[in-house]
Amino acid sequence: MKNKIIIKYYSLDAFLKILYENNIEAESIVLLDDFHICLYVDDKDLKKIRKLNIKYKKEKESYLQKFMHVFSKEKILIFSLIISIFYFISLKRKIANVYVYGPSSQINENIKKDLKNEGICKDYPLKSIDELTLIQKKYLIIYQDSLSTFSLSLKGNNVYVNYVVKPKPIVIESLHGKMFSKYDAIIKNIKISSGNVLVKVNQFVRKGELIVDDVIMHKDNVTHLGTKGKIFGYVYFEITKTSPINNDVLDAFSSNLLDARYEILKDLEEEEELLEEKILINDFSNNINTLKMSFLVIKNLVSF
Repeated sequence: MKNKIIIKYYSLDAFLKILYENNIEAESIVLLDDFHICLYVDDKDLKKIRKLNIKYKKEKESYLQKFMHVFSKEKILIFSLIISIFYFISLKRKIANVYVYGPSSQINENIKKDLKNEGICKDYPLKSIDELTLIQKKYLIIYQDSLSTFSLSLKGNNVYVNYVVKPKPIVIESLHGKMFSKYDAIIKNIKISSGNVLVKVNQFVRKGELIVDDVIMHKDNVTHLGTKGKIFGYVYFEITKTSPINNDVLDAFSSNLLDARYEILKDLEEEEELLEEKILINDFSNNINTLKMSFLVIKNLVSF
């Protein structure tokens, strides 16, 4: 440990000669005025100065002075330490690994490849919780046909993916009663194997309108047929979503867009399809993103 001392002596040159003759090592020698000299010596050399009966005053250094003094002597060590700290911090901000848990090895590999395109891969920069939430919403839509659940979670520097495969339904359709339209729609196609169909392709129908009857009249005779099958039509939806703008307007817009799409796509059945989407309003006033969208969807119109 170096000691900072103030020497009272009549001449700097004469004092330097004394240091040389007595083999005293000193650092950072500064002439303060005509009679005072500031220097740093270790404990061994301080004892030598004391034996020479030279008047001195030992000064207590501030933490900053101590640091600067050590820094001047140990630059390489300190720079190495700083580099090590930054390297450690960079490691903490990288993804350590991505674990995908699910019953299908093929789906596991597909998910890993898709997530790599999203920047979720070993040694890639760590995503925030908000970013992972947006990606989760996106992939709930992408995998809606094959998966019933899809979740992303962060534990430490590891990303965990869990999913459940959507079971394939076994449908044995029985005869039903009267069929009504669930929506205002234009008929696209008719797939009825039993029943008295009351509509035709390209016809506009109102929500609640009877579209397939379960009976047929013939010369005052009523025959009960029952109904079976589906009728598909073009259905128009408008959905409005709002989200606060916390950090980035693009994040708020992306969140609203994914939420709107998810609301449409989450309940799509077999043979149903999203045909078209349009942005009607995209407003960013009052620190809130308001997104209004329209969707044209092919839907099964049948309700009982």
